[in-house]
Amino acid sequence: MLYPLVSRGPIAVIAVGILLTGCSAGLPGRATTTGPGSADSRAKLPGFDWSPDRSGGFDPKPCGGTIRCVGGEGSYSTIGAAISAAQNGDTVQVAAGRYSETVVVEGRGLTLLGGFSSDFTTRNPADQETVIDAGGRDSVMRFSEAGDTTIDGFTITGGKAHRDEWGVGHGSGIWVSHSGSVTISRNLIEGNDDGADFNTCDCHTFGGGISAGDNTSLTIADNIVRNNASLRGAGIAVQGPRAVLERNLVENNHARSDHGGGLYLTGDGMVVRANLIRSNTIGDQAGYGWGGGGIFYGEASATRPKARFEGNRWVSNEAPSKGSGLFLDDSVEGTVVGDLFYANVCHEAGAGLYLDGGGNFGTIATLSNLTITGSGCGDDVHGSGLYAEGGSHFDLTVSIIAANGGVSDVNQCDTCTEAPAAEPGTVNSSIIGGADGAVVIGPDVQINRSPTFKDPSRGDFTVEGTSWGA
Repeated sequence: MLYPLVSRGPIAVIAVGILLTGCSAGLPGRATTTGPGSADSRAKLPGFDWSPDRSGGFDPKPCGGTIRCVGGEGSYSTIGAAISAAQNGDTVQVAAGRYSETVVVEGRGLTLLGGFSSDFTTRNPADQETVIDAGGRDSVMRFSEAGDTTIDGFTITGGKAHRDEWGVGHGSGIWVSHSGSVTISRNLIEGNDDGADFNTCDCHTFGGGISAGDNTSLTIADNIVRNNASLRGAGIAVQGPRAVLERNLVENNHARSDHGGGLYLTGDGMVVRANLIRSNTIGDQAGYGWGGGGIFYGEASATRPKARFEGNRWVSNEAPSKGSGLFLDDSVEGTVVGDLFYANVCHEAGAGLYLDGGGNFGTIATLSNLTITGSGCGDDVHGSGLYAEGGSHFDLTVSIIAANGGVSDVNQCDTCTEAPAAEPGTVNSSIIGGADGAVVIGPDVQINRSPTFKDPSRGDFTVEGTSWGA
């Protein structure tokens, strides 16, 4: 059964006695939880209709000196002119309006701020919209060797990433490389498309909204990233840098190739928390693909890159193959804590979460406080909610994985040919809708094919009729 995606009030997700609460508006915060197998803290889950608060941030400063003002009563008519004049460490304040240009920052770190009134006395990026429209000429904003840089409070649209002589393109909206500590915050990034055709271009393009790589320390926070397109990572692609992605709405991004619709992530030390990742797709032209919501991708080596996913909502994403929600790929180590996977479209196994076993080393996953439900898989699917290939391993505790359809909701393949042989996955202190394959079920596990959720239409996945829960 697929429940309507509507939330109008507080939400609560209870996974075997663990209460996670959040609000349908405002910024998701932190909550301390206790119970069997629980971690010390969780990021609160954003509600189904949640959107980041883009109204805050930096206060206006008087124009002049190191504060360079663009548009309105400022000294510069274009952002490019202000950047050309700016020195390392300067701030560029941009008045509300539409700027038909591309922005390039090289060899210096700047603070770029949008959302100002014409006299630069007030700032509200949500109400005083500063639009940069590249008109399909190039990436809207490009940063190279940019030092410590902040991009805050813009609407970024009309980008079309340039492809190099090897057919590689990055970041139709924002492209960051070889820079210092970079923060991308409180922006609306939409309508960027590199135009690559999977079937004809013989190319690789990443990050329709944002792409970052190469020795950059990255924070992506409080952005709306929607309606962008590329071959991979149509919303956000991060390749290599130390990165934190938090409190972003990533929705309706469409990737034409085969890996990672909303998010395409590689590199060690990723933290992805309190995001709403909704209605993204992969394989739009390829016809196959993995990780509609997102993919965390390794290099098939014994040194598995690590990522932590905490308090995210993965809702109504789609992959034509496996892992419509989140796909952990090619020998990675993932910790997933407090995430909700809901109504992600089922074509094959693991509609919520899929663990790849390839690359000779397999994927390791530590999973707790999860809810995976509403996938709507066909009657013949094994591991409709969570599927682990042979060669991978998971430990699941204090979670609900049920009502996803299929033969079983949890499966670890015991007939796959990947090396090494599967180490049985373990399930403890959880409610699951049945398991098969190489899975060890603890004595404190309840098998319930169709648990009664209290009010899923309002985002409340409390399970009624048990001794657990509030």
